[in-house]
Amino acid sequence: MPLQQVRRLEYAGPYVPKYKPLPSTVKLLYGTAPVVGKLSDDAEEAVVNYGRLLEAKNKHIRKRTFNQNFFNDFRALLTPRQRDQIREFRKLNFGQITVHLRRLKEASSTPAEKKKRKETNDQLKQRHGVCKKNGKVVEELGVWMVEPSGIFIGRPDNPRHGRIKLRIRPSDVVVNCSGACPPPPWGNWKAQIFDPSQAWVAKYTNNLKAIKYIFPGIDSSVRKHSDVAKFEVAQSLGRRIAGVRKTYEKLIAMRLIDNLGSPSTSLTEIGNEKGPDAADTVGCTTLRKEHISLKSRHKVCLDFKGKDSIRLKKEFEISLPVFNAISRNIRRKRERDQVFDLIQAQTVNKYLKDLGDNYSAKVFRTFNASKTFDDKLHMQKMRTPKKKLTIADKLFIYKKANLAIAKLCNHQKTVNTKLAMRALGGQKLNRQKKQDKLRILKEKLKGKVGIQKLLCQRQISKLEENIKELETRIYLKDEGMEYALGTSQANYLDPRITVAWCKRNKVPLEKVWSANQRKKYVWANKATSQFRF
Repeated sequence: MPLQQVRRLEYAGPYVPKYKPLPSTVKLLYGTAPVVGKLSDDAEEAVVNYGRLLEAKNKHIRKRTFNQNFFNDFRALLTPRQRDQIREFRKLNFGQITVHLRRLKEASSTPAEKKKRKETNDQLKQRHGVCKKNGKVVEELGVWMVEPSGIFIGRPDNPRHGRIKLRIRPSDVVVNCSGACPPPPWGNWKAQIFDPSQAWVAKYTNNLKAIKYIFPGIDSSVRKHSDVAKFEVAQSLGRRIAGVRKTYEKLIAMRLIDNLGSPSTSLTEIGNEKGPDAADTVGCTTLRKEHISLKSRHKVCLDFKGKDSIRLKKEFEISLPVFNAISRNIRRKRERDQVFDLIQAQTVNKYLKDLGDNYSAKVFRTFNASKTFDDKLHMQKMRTPKKKLTIADKLFIYKKANLAIAKLCNHQKTVNTKLAMRALGGQKLNRQKKQDKLRILKEKLKGKVGIQKLLCQRQISKLEENIKELETRIYLKDEGMEYALGTSQANYLDPRITVAWCKRNKVPLEKVWSANQRKKYVWANKATSQFRF
């Protein structure tokens, strides 16, 4: 829907920087000898990126798979003579590279250099960071330059861990605009099109086959229309969900998307065939027998890696017809056989679209997450004792519901457990200090009268509020250490639910949303306190 009202779109294209080679005096060594010949720009930049990781003492450089993948990609960028010389990763000597990077960092940290860099960035952003709609409205872009080259980190068990991400060139970029869009002097665009049905203004594919998009900013009219449409479609599914469920009663894959995956991001991915170097992740149609364990009747346990290599291990209650159908489906299959070998992703995607309003697995995720979140906020309100709740009490209810959705959606994040536990211990110690201070204040209150008593009561009230806020943070850190609360907020929760909850409970919106979120979801402010998803 995003650009349908756009008749003209003027855009200068994304900023695509050119590589600046190293000085001729700075070389990669193999052992103690310089590498023969001059490295190609791609090979030299890969070495520089690895040098940055060495300088930062990045933990991944100690991992064998990471280094092996890097080395394999690096050798592919060398000339035949250089490959004859360079045969072992352990003999690569990055010493001159890291010294050069250290000097560059020191030189660029002066106030004059920082000011110069900011002025340059401001000029580039002024040209590449905006697009003009219909000759009038200027929309700021969320990102205005292509991704830099680098080394793929990902999760340690991802087969691409350590692979080299090459620099994006103009020839990798497709620009979506109607006016003239001259490419950089050092290359031509892959293509220039004008498709008003697309929200992106530019896209490109890197050498690891990842497609990246450049969109208008979060507060642009384009993104606003896109967000409104997304949640309206999810709401329309809610109005029809009973009838929709009847139509796919016998389609087990669909039952898994809704019944089992409710609303797990990992499971409600449809799934596609993978290349040999892709991570062994699965979706609904690519589940294998080894991922499913049938428990007592009505119960099934799933254990697999879903989107972004995030593991899902969970037990679900399911209806008896679904249990029996799955049982029959896997009875004579080997562990590595697909459960739904007769169903392809395209089949399920087409089936979903035919249900109406171009439904997709993402629509089901959005509906399930938003509906569950809305229900939890209302249920928790009913279970709360009829005492006067403070803002801190209300925020605890809200964030607890948010955490529940993050767990249901399996929105895990990578955590440094030692650092997280240390931070949690610090927060608990801080809480103990505040509680001790509160006890002392309450003892002092007994001997206070008049204005002194009033001041002491205010101190106690403020301290109690601080302790409740701290307890909320401790609860979220303790219970949700491995979960990202922001993912569901940014992608799957209708913002009108939050606006309505804040209005009902007289909680300032800035207490639950950042400035960027308030800017992005300004359209949701029209929701009344009675809004239900």
